[in-house]
Amino acid sequence: MNERSFYLFFVFWQVKKQKT
Repeated sequence: MNERSFYLFFVFWQVKKQKT
């Protein structure tokens, strides 16, 4: 996995966690 992709995935996951 690319570092950039990992960062994007992490941010997306955090946002999803906050919305829930």
